[in-house]
Amino acid sequence: MSQPQHQIAPNLPYHPSGDQRFAQLDQTMAHYHHEPTALIQVLHAAQHNFGYLAPDVLRYIATAMKLPLAHVYGVTTFYNFFSIVPRGKYQIMEGTDRFHRFVVIEFPTLEQAVKCNQSKEYQEAAAFRRAPGVGEVEQVMVDGGDATT
Repeated sequence: MSQPQHQIAPNLPYHPSGDQRFAQLDQTMAHYHHEPTALIQVLHAAQHNFGYLAPDVLRYIATAMKLPLAHVYGVTTFYNFFSIVPRGKYQIMEGTDRFHRFVVIEFPTLEQAVKCNQSKEYQEAAAFRRAPGVGEVEQVMVDGGDATT
């Protein structure tokens, strides 16, 4: 009885876009000898280079590492530190980068949100919650994307 065959992404000899980030990704995969056990490290490098893991990036990784695309996608979506959608720019205004509760106020642009935060009126109101013993404040401004994922 033969072993079931896994579907492998089609082989692409180069990336059609000519994007140099793919060359950097090639170097990362070569560093790990295209070993399937290095998939998480490769995904981290790809996300660092591209900002998120788009479908063409996942297909490129699957092809280069000779892995089923479904496996690469499954690993990507299993771990919450990978993103398959672009995330917006953000700026930490107060507190740390660990978030427990969200209050979302939408502004047309990040610049307008930061300007509001830095306004005299907002700073006077915020002084009450910044008083000693009131609690820990965490505030982040996000430009686009989904701030809650």
